[in-house]
Amino acid sequence: MWSVQKLENQSNYTGLDLNILFMIAGDISIQSQENTYKIPKKSFFCFENTFKVTSVSPFYEGYILTLKKEFVEDLLPLLSCFPNKHKTNNLNNIQLVKSLLLSLSSEKKDNIALIHSYLTIIFEKIEESFLQKDKTSIVKNFINLIEENIENNYCAATYAEMLNIPLKKLINEVKKETNTTPCTVISQQVIKKAKELLIATKDSSKTIAYQLGFREPYYFIKYFKRNVGVTPTQYRKQH
Repeated sequence: MWSVQKLENQSNYTGLDLNILFMIAGDISIQSQENTYKIPKKSFFCFENTFKVTSVSPFYEGYILTLKKEFVEDLLPLLSCFPNKHKTNNLNNIQLVKSLLLSLSSEKKDNIALIHSYLTIIFEKIEESFLQKDKTSIVKNFINLIEENIENNYCAATYAEMLNIPLKKLINEVKKETNTTPCTVISQQVIKKAKELLIATKDSSKTIAYQLGFREPYYFIKYFKRNVGVTPTQYRKQH
């Protein structure tokens, strides 16, 4: 009727009628029907059929909630807010959702009323995330996602997918609000974070490079100088 499973690397998972993958921390890649999907932290992903976890980042944590439709018939009005399957969606109150999932996993199967209460709150939090996203501009949500995933070095197309909009729409919205491109906004946020780390911490340029998703410190130093005009070390000395 329902189950909560903790995600494990290189494991296969089979769904029921309603299946949701919640990423609490880190990010993972999964493969389903020859398609590969990346799911970042603080998000959820609706899926069908089966999938396999193919790669994970360090310190990842995720859970899978599977449900039979008849088990949640009373909650169907809440389910109307659910997005299309195979779409990644940002989720607020992720720690609360985690606590509810852990409570579900330890609850007795015959305590239907309490289980429904847990599920109701989870679905309400999903609905709240969508309502909040509707109230906030696409560009603001875009920038929030960049800040939350700064270490992943995602491209504009990945963020468009996370926002559930076509890349062309993201480009148009960014152009309308900032008169720049999504790539420029990503670059601005990376440089902003780099400056914050250089001033607020004693981390080396090498460490900061890895924190910002650069595979090699050399590329970070070159990237920073091209955008700021000085090297990270010089910027730190000036501030």
